[in-house]
Amino acid sequence: MVYCKNCGEQIDANAAVCPKCGFQQKSGGPSLFSGDNIIWAILGFLIPIAGLVLWFAWHESKPDDSKMALGGSLAAVILWVQFFPFFFFWFIF
Repeated sequence: MVYCKNCGEQIDANAAVCPKCGFQQKSGGPSLFSGDNIIWAILGFLIPIAGLVLWFAWHESKPDDSKMALGGSLAAVILWVQFFPFFFFWFIF
């Protein structure tokens, strides 16, 4: 048995939440930047329309993956919009 980090109540060693006060005992789940999430961000960056489709498909069922895919898509679009005029004028003149 271990004790709650918040109220000191004796709780089960595997308890994720204290039954008395509701305080979360273990640190949150997987990081937003875990290996699988990064793959979706890279895919969204390389193929922005795929990132948007994944966001629409997953925004309720897989929120972390969908945010990474959308973030990759937005990063690609922002970079493209910023650098397109530079490359356009570079090749014309």
